[in-house]
Amino acid sequence: MSRLLRVAALLSAQLGLLACTESATVPVSLELRVSGGPGVTTLPDGTRLALSRADLAFGPVYLCAGAQAGATCDTALGEWRSAEVVDTLDPAERTIGELEGYSGRALSYMHDCGLVSLLTRDEPLVLPAADDLGGRSVVIEGTAEVDGGDTLVPFRLELTLASSTEVDRGQPVVRSSPGDFDAVVDGDHSTLRARFTPADWLTGLDRAAFWQESSCQSGDRGFVCAGAVSQNCETGEDVDCSAQEQICAPDQGCQDIIRYDGDSAPGRAVSQAITLSQGLELAVE
Repeated sequence: MSRLLRVAALLSAQLGLLACTESATVPVSLELRVSGGPGVTTLPDGTRLALSRADLAFGPVYLCAGAQAGATCDTALGEWRSAEVVDTLDPAERTIGELEGYSGRALSYMHDCGLVSLLTRDEPLVLPAADDLGGRSVVIEGTAEVDGGDTLVPFRLELTLASSTEVDRGQPVVRSSPGDFDAVVDGDHSTLRARFTPADWLTGLDRAAFWQESSCQSGDRGFVCAGAVSQNCETGEDVDCSAQEQICAPDQGCQDIIRYDGDSAPGRAVSQAITLSQGLELAVE
């Protein structure tokens, strides 16, 4: 074979390979459907938690070809750049948007929770879904049953979830781990289903977050709860919160409801559960 024929044959093979690649990768869209699940769980120490509200700002969402989500997912296989508030206690499935992308095999996913971290700004961008939750990513309300259910303690968590460190800035806050996701994206698979089980977000909590049996020690400041009695460690004043139809909140004193944000130990535990994809089942069907 002459050199010219060899070059022609090689060029023909390369063009054939390119044509196969282009034909195999075609534009696709996936209907994004969400549903919720149980919000009741019993902790190992016997404390029963029952949620009455678990609203999550969900999105944007990305599917990645690589097994490691994050900075290596420069070009998403599929993406939905919006966000919606999801009632994760509602088992009824509903459509909230469409992912646009290309056919292929997705080995990881990542998503934000209503706040998008950008390399060009220090503070995350707050999307309308998070704005609807007062600038938060998730708002959780419920009651904790302690002492065998004789005492009901209402609580509320308001959490803001966004990548903020220099290492993670610019990346979605929730990123699947290698091996946790494997899906085919093509014309035969037209739906991405996200199923939430908010009870799984609570597994890192314990009774101490809702009920305290303690007393002021030397050097203590603020409030300590001896059951329903609030002790002011600075003034020495004791107040029976139950007489005021209130509960004694650890470190807070007599309150109508215990409130936690992301800087509290309970808030950090729930935030970590969400960012580690606990209580989330994501599947292309």
